[in-house]
Amino acid sequence: MRRLLTTLIILITVLAAGLTALVLLVNPNEFRGYMVKEVERKSGYRLNIEGDLRWHVWPQLSILANKITLTASGAEVPLISADNMRLDVKLLPLISHKIEVRQVLLDNAVFRVMPESASKRPEGAPIAPKSAITNSDTEPNHTATMAGKLDINRIEVSNSLLIWQRTATEQINIRDLNFTLKQGADNLAKINLSSRINRNQRDLGLAVESELDLSHYPNRLSANVTSFNYSLQGANIPTDGISGNGRLTLSYLMTPKKFSIDDLSISLNKTEVKGKVSATLDETPDIALTLTSPKIDLDELLGDKFVIALADSNGAKGSGEKFTREPIIASPDYEQHDLSYLKSFNAEIDLTADETIFRGLTLNQLKLSGSNQQGKVRLDEFSAKLLGGTLSLEGGADNESRAAQVWLNPKLNNVDISPLLKAFQLPEFVGGTMTMQGKYKRTGTSKLLALDGWQGSAHISMNNAKLYGLNMQQLVQQVAEQSDSGIKGLDEYPRYTAIQELKADTVLHSGGELRFTQLFGRSNALTVGGTGSIDFTDQQCDMKLKVKVIEGWRGKPELINFLQDMVIPLRVYGPWKQLNYHLDVDNTLKDKWMGDAKKALSEWLKK
Repeated sequence: MRRLLTTLIILITVLAAGLTALVLLVNPNEFRGYMVKEVERKSGYRLNIEGDLRWHVWPQLSILANKITLTASGAEVPLISADNMRLDVKLLPLISHKIEVRQVLLDNAVFRVMPESASKRPEGAPIAPKSAITNSDTEPNHTATMAGKLDINRIEVSNSLLIWQRTATEQINIRDLNFTLKQGADNLAKINLSSRINRNQRDLGLAVESELDLSHYPNRLSANVTSFNYSLQGANIPTDGISGNGRLTLSYLMTPKKFSIDDLSISLNKTEVKGKVSATLDETPDIALTLTSPKIDLDELLGDKFVIALADSNGAKGSGEKFTREPIIASPDYEQHDLSYLKSFNAEIDLTADETIFRGLTLNQLKLSGSNQQGKVRLDEFSAKLLGGTLSLEGGADNESRAAQVWLNPKLNNVDISPLLKAFQLPEFVGGTMTMQGKYKRTGTSKLLALDGWQGSAHISMNNAKLYGLNMQQLVQQVAEQSDSGIKGLDEYPRYTAIQELKADTVLHSGGELRFTQLFGRSNALTVGGTGSIDFTDQQCDMKLKVKVIEGWRGKPELINFLQDMVIPLRVYGPWKQLNYHLDVDNTLKDKWMGDAKKALSEWLKK
């Protein structure tokens, strides 16, 4: 045991002495020119090292450098700049004054992926024909490919910043960048990345583990993202934020520039989405998405941000309080809907979801398909089962002109109307199953979610309707009882008007007024018809109805027969929260009595 310890001590001493001698005898600055030359020869980038290089022995033999930059040929700014660099080198090659780098570590680095950092052809340089252009001319600035060219097994970046800029006005700063790339056999590389992106008062945290396949580089890159985790918080994001994890397989083709994402699986809080994405990155990108989900909870993902305003809060009529509380409240930024960005790309989407939650409503078997062709948007299909019936929607938008044209054609079939009104915070004044078919359009998108910007028409029919808070039969019969003691109605009435079948033709004007051009309803107890309007801006209504009460009369038979045929004008008007009613039963009965008196007098005169 003593001999073993003695041997180990001798070996450690010899190794320490050898390293010390190596550090004293070999100056790391002797490799400066060699490193600069090799980097430029293999990658085409110019390496600049400021200050002296120095040794670092423990825990492994390394060369330390202060500020370094890596610049592409003809670029205005460096692609990479770092305050500190460490090169872990192999020991044996140093004995013969050669250097082999096993690992590169950069700290406090700045990566600039922008037009100013890209390689530029010198002025006056000859341009080779397309057939002679090598793949290296179109290579992106991938750290992994650069590491392969420089024969580096491992690259590690810590506490760094990535500046990604495509245009002069579009820049993304990826902060707290920590990146590790380890090359293995068969041109495979393992990548671990974590970062934080802060933009538009939103903060996105991201952590990714991936395996990169370089076997077909430079023609194609592929990656298997085994896991990624993210967390999104900030402005217009629900209080608890949006977070989740996922996995995907990515393939990127250099020429022509295309990428595809397969086996996509991502969670957004309690929502799960699977599918695939493909895109062609031409001057006008072309994107295709095919997605499926067992459940999408929009209430959790959007909170109360995605809402519909029934009126423009700045353009309400009248002098009363504006429409800001009872119906759907528009978020402060609901007016900001500039769709001009749709002109910059083409896209197609196909989405199916078993269950979708929106404003407390459950939409089953949702299907959505649509497209965008440089600003021409088409909603080809939006269908779902909703509240015992079905919902379908077609629509589109044309952003070619200065003021975009938007249109929607909704269809409802046997949908329970009461939960629908409650979900959109409208007064629950009516119940029953509704069928509707409408056509609506608007010009401009500055207030896309404001109802008072739309106009169009719709035909509505309802079965087993109930008008809550108003019993027309009760109103008519109680007024008739007060006018004639020989008339009696029912002893008890429900707090609603029951109408088995109700039909209406409506016209929506751009000022937020819904007009009923024709309305007719019938039940065993009464019939009702008329016209009227509902003003969503001032929360007012004015309905002029004609009511005929058929059942519930008690009294003299001849008087009951008259009352059953009597059409009584009924006006319902005023604010939604405090409706007023006006009946002309007295005048109708007086006309009846005057008619009876004239008839009796005429018969007496004849006698």
